[in-house]
Amino acid sequence: MVFLPFIQGGPPAMTEDFHKHNEEVARLWSDFEQDRNNRVPMILGFSSRYFMFNNITNPEHITYEEYSNDPELMVRMQMRFAEFERTQIYSDKEMGIPEEGWDLYVDFQNYYEAGWLGCPIRYLTDNVPFAAPLLDDDNKRSLFAKGIPDPFSGLMATGRDHYEKINSKLPAYRHAGKPVRSYQPGSFLGTDGPFTLACELRGPTNACVDMLDDPEYFTELLDYITTATVSRIKAWRKYLSVPELTSGFGFADDSIAMLSVQQYRDLVLPFHKRLVRELTTGDRPPVSIHLCGDATRHFNLIAHELNAVSFDTGYPVDHQALVRGLGPDIRINGGPNVAMLHDGTPAMIRNATRSILESVKPYTRKFVLRDANNVAPGTPVENLNVMYSACLEFGQLGSWADGDGGNQS
Repeated sequence: MVFLPFIQGGPPAMTEDFHKHNEEVARLWSDFEQDRNNRVPMILGFSSRYFMFNNITNPEHITYEEYSNDPELMVRMQMRFAEFERTQIYSDKEMGIPEEGWDLYVDFQNYYEAGWLGCPIRYLTDNVPFAAPLLDDDNKRSLFAKGIPDPFSGLMATGRDHYEKINSKLPAYRHAGKPVRSYQPGSFLGTDGPFTLACELRGPTNACVDMLDDPEYFTELLDYITTATVSRIKAWRKYLSVPELTSGFGFADDSIAMLSVQQYRDLVLPFHKRLVRELTTGDRPPVSIHLCGDATRHFNLIAHELNAVSFDTGYPVDHQALVRGLGPDIRINGGPNVAMLHDGTPAMIRNATRSILESVKPYTRKFVLRDANNVAPGTPVENLNVMYSACLEFGQLGSWADGDGGNQS
């Protein structure tokens, strides 16, 4: 396969404008951590699907199956997109060619956990790979009989092989004159959440029926998943020579958007508490959580019960109600929905960004503007840069002269 270094002509390398941008961004995030930022920061969420389904960044039409099974190809694709993002798409991140090199990762998308537990992986031509359900009504207890799998078996063995192969010859990989600085094991130290994984293993309909018609099995399945998750994360931490217990923890569980507050409190929250308890130190370690969709009805409970200090939100979200309800000390990442960013006009995106920013600015300095949630393939770069321009224009915080929330400066 011929691998192009980049699109013909290529984007610009580091310029003085990028140096100035990076200095300003470093100050902004330093101020943000000290609750004295004078502007709302903006980030963007990209997964490999953005560059895999993009004729500019993937002109050879490399498939996900090729990408996932060839670690060297994975590295080269990631470096090429990193150059594109760092030179074409503005946000409050470091831009330009990185001085010290590229930071890359093993990328198995959101199927890595279910694949490790035995779900077959389906590769599609026009979408991301996914894990097909493993457990039907006839074999739904089969995992219990097998026990907890080895943390380095199955798909995790493939992931470790990728990690070790690339790290064994890291200096050999270069792009735009820079080496790969680090190559990490991706999501293997985290989790997409016990209920979400139950929905992958059983299929979402069956998982919800289990919850109502066979609650004993439902609880046993979430217990099995949580035990396996803790075992895997601790093993990978040990393998990577990092502490077995950390001072905080971040995870996701997008599928709780399907649950009522009572269902979440009674059936899933205990397993979230167990994840935090068994993987962290201290009585109330800080937690960050990613929840796409309309899951905000759970946020107050999660903040109180899990000591969540940061939420990654999706759509639809009433941003003002959310920041007023949670208070000025909790970080909220949210913004225009990805469909609008993909299909909307620049005027629509500017207006939506302005509306969100003006609705939250009086009440918090801990709001971070972002896509809601994960930039879709085909989203025009121009639309993303319009969002950033609107953030610069309308994200100024001043001294919080108005509103009834926050620690006024």
